[in-house]
Amino acid sequence: MDRGTLFGLIAANGLILLAIGTGIMLYIDVTSALIVLGGTAGAMLIAFPAEDARAALKAARKTFYPVRHTPTETVRTVRGPTRLTPSPDE
Repeated sequence: MDRGTLFGLIAANGLILLAIGTGIMLYIDVTSALIVLGGTAGAMLIAFPAEDARAALKAARKTFYPVRHTPTETVRTVRGPTRLTPSPDE
């Protein structure tokens, strides 16, 4: 998992818990969470083909487990469509 993502999740949740204080159980409602998450999943599956939904979940997973690229790969990806000048290794 990317350290920035992990830090962001911990910081955001920590600040929310700090703001709520000791009455956190007032904010937790499993039934409501199931309705929201189930409704979101259902709406996504109605609106998009299953392959697109699967691809979206795969892309969301990359938020937590990013693919590492070398600087050379990044430059080739960025320069690829332009091809105004030849790359040094060609």
